Amino acid sequence: MTLIRLADFRHPNSRVCLDARPLFFERFGLDWRRFCREGMTAEELRKPGQHLDLIDRLEAAAREREARDGR
Repeated sequence: MTLIRLADFRHPNSRVCLDARPLFFERFGLDWRRFCREGMTAEELRKPGQHLDLIDRLEAAAREREARDGR
């Protein structure tokens, strides 16, 4: 299970407009504040079925971060 965190949105390969992050969560009924505190699994972020390419990029960034941090 890959946990995506706020830092993964900042990864250059995620190609996410930083100002749009809260809007993404609001639009798809995801809890932005919880995400900021705890992160969310890639599966949770995929549930709305939208922007799956973005979730794939975030998951790749998270896996890279976890490998770098030894997790």
